[in-house]
Amino acid sequence: MKRAGKALRRGLEDAGVSQALLAYRTGISTKHINLVLQGKARLSVDVAVQIQAAVPGISAEGLLLLQLREELAEARRRRVSG
Repeated sequence: MKRAGKALRRGLEDAGVSQALLAYRTGISTKHINLVLQGKARLSVDVAVQIQAAVPGISAEGLLLLQLREELAEARRRRVSG
């Protein structure tokens, strides 16, 4: 989740979009956006699509793939160590 949050943060910075503006454009709370940016909240497909529609240059697929890869790596680490 942290990789997707970092990528989203970079995309917002590149587009000149603040968390507050993203919240306004998407209807998602600033608290939830901040949790996603910090990697503390999972990015849902619906939220990723809303973000893509609100911010030029951000890909829902790209964000979700980063999240999925991170989740797969974590699951594999748990399997090996467990």
